[in-house]
Amino acid sequence: MVVVRELVKATSWGAVFLLAVIILLVGEKQNIKEAIDFSFKRGAYYIINDPNVKQDIKEAIDFMSEQSTRQIRRLLADPAFKQDIKEPIDLWYAYKHNMIKPTGKLGSTQ
Repeated sequence: MVVVRELVKATSWGAVFLLAVIILLVGEKQNIKEAIDFSFKRGAYYIINDPNVKQDIKEAIDFMSEQSTRQIRRLLADPAFKQDIKEPIDLWYAYKHNMIKPTGKLGSTQ
């Protein structure tokens, strides 16, 4: 009898504790969202208004632009790439000007 009585007490206290934790978590959920929102907005504000960050972003854009230009020039100078680009353009031109008819087969030019 004593074990059953103590088990019932423990179960009821466990249920009360679980209910209290759930209520606290639901209440804190909004506070957590607001804290994340506040920190994100504050970080964005500092990023926008910090001259060092603006300069770093400008330098990063310039660097990426230079690197992209170099890679595109290197790619366009490659004879294999030129041939790979020329074939689809020639095929498109021939199809557009009715020099060839579609066959329904993928990759076929006849």
